[in-house]
Amino acid sequence: MESKIEVVISILADEIVGGPKLKTAVIVNPVAGRRKSFEKWKEIRQRLIDNQLDFEVFFTSARGMASNLAREIQKAGYSRILVAGGDGTLHEVINGLDLPGDIEIGVLPTGTGNDFARELGITYDKDLALKLMTKGRIRIIDLGEVNQRKFINIAGVGFDAQVAHEVNSGFKFVTGTVAYLFALVKVLLTYKSLPVDIFIENTRQTEEVLFLSVANAPYIGGGMKIVPQAKIDDGFLHICLAKKVSRMDILRTLPKIYKGTHVKHPRVDTLITKEIRISSNSPLVLHADGEIIGTLPAYFKVLPSILHLLVP
Repeated sequence: MESKIEVVISILADEIVGGPKLKTAVIVNPVAGRRKSFEKWKEIRQRLIDNQLDFEVFFTSARGMASNLAREIQKAGYSRILVAGGDGTLHEVINGLDLPGDIEIGVLPTGTGNDFARELGITYDKDLALKLMTKGRIRIIDLGEVNQRKFINIAGVGFDAQVAHEVNSGFKFVTGTVAYLFALVKVLLTYKSLPVDIFIENTRQTEEVLFLSVANAPYIGGGMKIVPQAKIDDGFLHICLAKKVSRMDILRTLPKIYKGTHVKHPRVDTLITKEIRISSNSPLVLHADGEIIGTLPAYFKVLPSILHLLVP
């Protein structure tokens, strides 16, 4: 029996056989942003209709579906995909694409955290899709990759990965930034720093880490500027390595993460590289854009100038 995703992809393939009639596809995650994404999409859609712009819309209904849709849309020859959702939806889309390629990706931030949109200086606007389709410009940016999984914001291990694990494991009554803060408090009470081996170029160091974040962009968790020096188009990965500290020190320093000033702490190092390997004797969980993708070991590398980003 075919899965729900397979059926939808089959229908999509049937609809676009022989080439697309439209240049622009829109992938919408209707449950993003505490299930407010669909209402925002209706506002966006009406502005496109009012201005007689052509587009085709595809809705996600299951985890991982945005990757499958992006893959089939690209194969069909569409020149542009607008992504209405949060960072998780965008993460799925970039992992469905065959890159590098000429397809343009535009971000419609209808999710909760919207950390990548924050880096771009983009906020929700019902006319954003209209602006992207009529006046948008292309910005060529980097992505990161860890264990063959692409990420657009941050990947890593340690405290933040464990928080992501707790969020994904489920706080049934809260979502988004609130769920992240609940998970953060839970992990704060229980987390134990463990030794990690870090390999950069020809060097090796072993540290008991609070967290090790490898970044393409600065933000995670709905506005935490955890790797403030990260740039999306400089051809490098930027690393924030926080070494073991006391829980009291974590509590004192945590608020500073929102401004990025935690990097001034004497137990925090910032590094820049094009690739890094990390391993541990402990099965530390590994995240990419807040999605748990396995455990260590991990190999990270930058994918320079690989994505054509459509910006206002």
